[in-house]
Amino acid sequence: MRRRIALVPVLAIAIAGLSGCVPADGPIAVRPATGANEDALLQGILRIEEDCVWVQAGDEVYVPVFEIGGARIEGGDTLVYGNRYVDGDDIELPGGEAQKPGADWYLPARCPDVRLWAAGPPLRPS
Repeated sequence: MRRRIALVPVLAIAIAGLSGCVPADGPIAVRPATGANEDALLQGILRIEEDCVWVQAGDEVYVPVFEIGGARIEGGDTLVYGNRYVDGDDIELPGGEAQKPGADWYLPARCPDVRLWAAGPPLRPS
């Protein structure tokens, strides 16, 4: 009996980890993976701030919303998304503009109130 009871919490934690829970903090906006294939491409200059990651694309500003596990911040100043990017780098994000956030999305509270970009997986190097 004790073995079963001990395994239940471990199994519950493992299942939660596999289910793609959206984090509730950090500078990167995230959403569950949707499997949608967007053909659009956002090209701009990456901005990494302590409280938000965003992209300046010409006169427009976008907050990219990455799929869970699709991007991370290392060392507080490097975005890892296929390649490594720092503040001011040119970046290309496949995906599509989102009209409004999903109920299960995480958007950093200090991000600007601008357009959202549902970023897909990074482009493969050619």
